[in-house]
Amino acid sequence: MEELVKERLLSHAESLFGNTITPELIQFQKTRKDVEGDLTLVLFPFVKILKSSPQEIGEKIGQFLQKECSFIERYEIVSGFLNLVFTADHWVNSLIEMNRNEQFGY
Repeated sequence: MEELVKERLLSHAESLFGNTITPELIQFQKTRKDVEGDLTLVLFPFVKILKSSPQEIGEKIGQFLQKECSFIERYEIVSGFLNLVFTADHWVNSLIEMNRNEQFGY
């Protein structure tokens, strides 16, 4: 999922950020256990480019990703981090695909 989110942000950077960005700018980290989310995007690298607060940047990116990625159900912004929550359908489909792959886990 990280690669798909990264690809969407890179391919729409001009409309989102008003500028192209490098892949290194997009950083993910493990979501903290005390907050909701399946994937966390670090917002601080975008502050300098957009000259906005992490909260404003998170709203902009969160709305974009929720619209562009059908697997994102909702998002939450916590202290400069955008926590993305995946849909139940995404997880069910992932499990089905794993089950179909006889080589999964080997």
